[in-house]
Amino acid sequence: MERTATPLLSRRILWLLVLSAALLTLTSLGLATALWWLGWARSDGTQEDAVELDARPAPDFALVDQDERPVQLSALRGKVVVLTFLYTSCPDVCPLTAQKLKAAVERLKPEQQRTVAVLAVTVDPEQDTPARLRQYLDANGLSGTLTFLTGDQATLEQVWSSYGIGVMRQPLPDNPTAYTVGHTTVTYVIDKEGRQRLLLRDEEMEPERLAERLAGLIQE
Repeated sequence: MERTATPLLSRRILWLLVLSAALLTLTSLGLATALWWLGWARSDGTQEDAVELDARPAPDFALVDQDERPVQLSALRGKVVVLTFLYTSCPDVCPLTAQKLKAAVERLKPEQQRTVAVLAVTVDPEQDTPARLRQYLDANGLSGTLTFLTGDQATLEQVWSSYGIGVMRQPLPDNPTAYTVGHTTVTYVIDKEGRQRLLLRDEEMEPERLAERLAGLIQE
């Protein structure tokens, strides 16, 4: 005798399928994008500015800075590293993020500042040459505070992927040769042992709160 699924059973099966698909999607997107997709919501419906990570080792990488000097993440052990993803022609979130990071570092004591490295990895290697990165830092008062990194497309794609950063080039409708870059707007904080400790929403980042978190990690 054939058995047919009841409406309740059918709904349960559908829910399991939807849940499985969602989990697969989050896994494929990576940690940063997954948390972005989930909305970082608290139980009361408000937004978290940051989440604590599981202290797994931060993926290593080697890029070049605005002065064409090599920079390797693992060589910065002993410092708290703030790692973000920006591009110089960004019209909105990126410049605000850069200024928030500067403000956070300036709230630290001089001896604490020497124990922090702020790195920005470009999401637009086509335009962000070392010379352009250097010009951007100088023009925005960020020289000496932020190190801007670039590299070839293949190397950068590996870095973006390892940190769950989605990057999408978006041509402008009125000028096909011009474009903006859509990307996941988050910032990682990595401790002195090279472990991922915090993931922050760039839009919700508060310099004073970030400075407190950095000071706490410096003291560990």
